[in-house]
Amino acid sequence: MKPRRAPGGARFFLASLAGILCLATLLSAVLSPAAGNDSPVPELSQEETLRLGERIYRDGILPSGEPHTARVQGSIPVDGTMFSCVSCHLRSGLGSLEGEVLTPPTNGNFLYKPWDSLQESSKQLMGGGSKRRYLHYLTRVGDFPKRPAYTDETLADAIREGADPEGREFLGVMPRYSIDDRDMAILIAYLKSLSNDPSPGVTETTVRFATVITEEVSRKERDGMLVPLARYLQTYNYRQPRQTGIQGPKGRLVAGPVLPQVTLARWELKGPPETWREQLEEYYRKEPVFALLGGITTKEWSPIHEFCELHAIPCLFPITDLPVVSPNGWYTLYFSKGFYQEGEAAANHLAGMADPAPGRTVVQVYPDTPEGKAFASGFRDAVPKLISYG
Repeated sequence: MKPRRAPGGARFFLASLAGILCLATLLSAVLSPAAGNDSPVPELSQEETLRLGERIYRDGILPSGEPHTARVQGSIPVDGTMFSCVSCHLRSGLGSLEGEVLTPPTNGNFLYKPWDSLQESSKQLMGGGSKRRYLHYLTRVGDFPKRPAYTDETLADAIREGADPEGREFLGVMPRYSIDDRDMAILIAYLKSLSNDPSPGVTETTVRFATVITEEVSRKERDGMLVPLARYLQTYNYRQPRQTGIQGPKGRLVAGPVLPQVTLARWELKGPPETWREQLEEYYRKEPVFALLGGITTKEWSPIHEFCELHAIPCLFPITDLPVVSPNGWYTLYFSKGFYQEGEAAANHLAGMADPAPGRTVVQVYPDTPEGKAFASGFRDAVPKLISYG
């Protein structure tokens, strides 16, 4: 059974739109260097310090291997793994907007310089109308304070006590973390390094993307992906030379960034999948890109998936019937699970039928092909809690 694909233009419009929205919310923080990041712990190398700091930031796990403790709603202690920094401030440290909670950036480039909330938030949140309306709301109620630059000491106090350098308390949704001096120094060193260097493929004027096409894909399928994407990016570039902005107090326009132009390279992969990794590395060495948009193959996507994981390259909505189905992948966002999902659907269908007689089994018969194996894997993974099989 072959998974049904959405029409080319509709499915790839989503991919291109997602890429541009990511661009709008990420670029303003990746072009300037942050504070230095020498190791503050003499017995640790800089590399080890950053590794341990990353673990605190992302997972809520201290160098000892134990979770740190967070306090919520004033005094309620909780396991820090439930409220790790990354949950709100994101892997990039660029912050987020959820509901009416605006989470500011937490990387050194922003922490260690004065912060004008209205001006800087306008730069960070130019990605959508709802965010813009929220900024208008905050402007009206006057909730856009300025603060001086953090120091290591005031930043440690902020993390522990929940207040900025001038003593203004953060919202109650911000946990207060119990972290000793040594571990705090490790975390702060990591925050100084976070989003410290420009992202590959990004300059002040240009953001480079690429899309991947394997040689066996038909001309019709290629055009179904490439034509709408090229038109969308052309329209985007045409509209971007003007400077963006939002309406500030008393109707004044607060200037936002001039968003860069985007380019799209076509990375064509030839030969069997086991040779693709080397080809991808060569493309990336010659011209690094910020992200992969779409891409299409009739074969397994796993070599491209692994390449993106290794280099931390976002890959948005590749068109493939054989994606990597794993809880551990981070950088690739798929439309569906492909043939694997068809196997899951078959298992769910059988589970919804009348209960089989006790001791009865289901035998899988499938072709020894990547498609057959993916279907069988989806069925096998979905079925154990529902029915017995052999």
